[in-house]
Amino acid sequence: MSPSIFEGFVGGMLSVCRDVEDGYTTWADEIDRDISTGAPRSAANRFNAFLEDEFCVGALAYN
Repeated sequence: MSPSIFEGFVGGMLSVCRDVEDGYTTWADEIDRDISTGAPRSAANRFNAFLEDEFCVGALAYN
């Protein structure tokens, strides 16, 4: 993954963290959005659980 693609991916994930924190969306909405774009439900659940429990906690504390 090139640095610019990686930075875009991380930026997108930070945006999700902030949107959930600010009440613009919910984790359930994010899971549904992932499924609607083709992700299997189990993968969407795992990915969003990682974001909620690991990534967002650290990223939002850092920012």
